[in-house]
Amino acid sequence: MTIRRALLISLTVVITISSVIVTAISSWSLRRDVFREAQERINSSLRMMQTLYDERLESFTRNIRIEILSLSAESCCSDSILGSLKRRYDLDILNASNLDGTPMYGDYPDRNRLSPLESDPLWKKARSGETVWGTVQLDSARLVFEGGDTLIETVMIQRASG
Repeated sequence: MTIRRALLISLTVVITISSVIVTAISSWSLRRDVFREAQERINSSLRMMQTLYDERLESFTRNIRIEILSLSAESCCSDSILGSLKRRYDLDILNASNLDGTPMYGDYPDRNRLSPLESDPLWKKARSGETVWGTVQLDSARLVFEGGDTLIETVMIQRASG
């Protein structure tokens, strides 16, 4: 084997190894950048959806509040008024209870039981006299109390239809 041939083989091996290393590093870097950009887009979409949800919830709450405040104290919680609101806003469940948790209107399975509101942060604020709105994650006991069968049926129908 000549020196020239040995140099060519050595050079080819060095170039091949360098190419493999550069390709591996580039591939890893590209993959990392793609994942980072994908995660940033997902986070951006989630922030946008949260903003839209919050705006819709605030608008819904404002509309309901305006309607409730326009009613007299005696008629605000009548079955006909709350039933009308439920239909107008296309709600699956609309429950109303007084501040001690006694059911006044809605899909409560047992109207003789007090609503388990102790852990509800919105209820605590409302009880202190503050006007509040928001979303509450229901624990299993509260979900069943607030009309769990109706909610489960609604979720099953929505999943089946799309």
